[in-house]
Amino acid sequence: MKFETRLTDELIARHEKLGHWGSETFYSVLAARAASHPDRVAIVDRGRRITYGELKTRVDRVAAGFKALGIGSGDVVTIQLPNWVEFAYVFFALERLGAVANQIGPDFRSREVDYILRFSESRAFVCPSSFKSFDYVKMISALRPGLPDLEAVCVLGRRSRRGRQRRPAFRCRPAGERRHADGLHFGHDREPEGRDPQPQHHALDVPDLEH
Repeated sequence: MKFETRLTDELIARHEKLGHWGSETFYSVLAARAASHPDRVAIVDRGRRITYGELKTRVDRVAAGFKALGIGSGDVVTIQLPNWVEFAYVFFALERLGAVANQIGPDFRSREVDYILRFSESRAFVCPSSFKSFDYVKMISALRPGLPDLEAVCVLGRRSRRGRQRRPAFRCRPAGERRHADGLHFGHDREPEGRDPQPQHHALDVPDLEH
């Protein structure tokens, strides 16, 4: 389902003519900074320092992963991530593809998330496996049978044996690639005949680029 706005071609042309809007996108600005200052620090997240060059590389990887899942221009992807650097990877990746990044607070629970996903007709949902002792995978697994537009659930991080959240960096695994971790299956399965297909969980984890 493509997201439609109230913007018309005439309105866009008028703002561009007046100089209010330019042709730059978030991604084009990021690409320019990465080219001119690849080693300059762009983001600091609890001790992790990500340069512009590293940020662009990771954004490109995540964008490729979303594209492999069928996410494209106009598609709505709801993001429920804490204030982590991985949010930037997802946001810039979706902006690069022309998709709509629909950010919601990490404290929202089933009632709010169900309404937002349904109202926005989101094609994909991005969340941590857990945060502040809340199990997001369990929540979205319970909600997804009632969300016909939701085609993919992307999960960041895996719980360790002690129940603590582990935060890998980001890679979107293409549909069809199967992985098992902590009891979750990542990839696409064929549903038995007579049953509607359900969105599968996809791991989002990118190997760190630091040497």
